[in-house]
Amino acid sequence: MQLTIHEIIDIMRSDPKGISEKFNIPLRTVYGWCNGSRTPPDYIIKMMNYILILERRNDNGNSKEELGS
Repeated sequence: MQLTIHEIIDIMRSDPKGISEKFNIPLRTVYGWCNGSRTPPDYIIKMMNYILILERRNDNGNSKEELGS
């Protein structure tokens, strides 16, 4: 299942600024994704999800659960 930028924001309990800062993506780009005027490439969403999974595994002692499943 492919997550959306809004789901990534919800999972992180963040906002566009937090996404911008965490992944070093220009804030204007993230706002464009959020308001629908731009679409993030699939590989960016997959990369964000993968990073969040790895961080969650580190926080939970190598848990194998995946986000968005």
